Amino acid sequence: MTTTGSTTIYIASLGPRLAAMYQRLRGPLAQALSGKMEGNFPLSEALLILFRSLAYQFKPQWLDWLARLDENGSLSVGLTQEDEHAIRQLRNCGLIDHDGPWLFTPTRSERASLSQRGQFLLHLAGQKGGDVAEELARDVVRALGMIPKGSHFFDLLKRLQRSGHFTQREEPSVRELRDLNLVQHSAYFLAGAENVIPTDLGFFVLRPWHD
Repeated sequence: MTTTGSTTIYIASLGPRLAAMYQRLRGPLAQALSGKMEGNFPLSEALLILFRSLAYQFKPQWLDWLARLDENGSLSVGLTQEDEHAIRQLRNCGLIDHDGPWLFTPTRSERASLSQRGQFLLHLAGQKGGDVAEELARDVVRALGMIPKGSHFFDLLKRLQRSGHFTQREEPSVRELRDLNLVQHSAYFLAGAENVIPTDLGFFVLRPWHD
């Protein structure tokens, strides 16, 4: 068992691949980043919260899809439903970007590429070679500060923390928050969901400005 902030994670519940990544994150990397800040966020804690927000929804085999997309980002029309599900979850976790307005429906993107968060996860998994560079870690955490207090997205995230309800007009903005893994929904598609709730990462983004 190890702790992230005030919350515990049972390493055995993560499976071997994710557990190894988490222990790596808790080890030399955390020590190297200890006491360092990126904007309003402590670097080490932010990365631990980011990992925790993925841990219970992320399947280890999706790491293989991350590696494939890193080598060849083509979204073939021959993908199986299982493949599309995996890629959709990578998108929901903020690990990939795609070149179209939607991933698969109602129109299909042609290519996907790893976000800096996705690159970070592959490095953490040991599938990119070398240790996680501090600059990459900073880039990942810096992206969390792109929703500053007073912005439309910040105010929306704060309201979703309280009620979870959003209107049809707000759906595009909620989708952007979902694609950063700041909110999640119980219905498979966002269009079928009436409510969303912030993830651990979403609460963490709001925390420096708690009032």
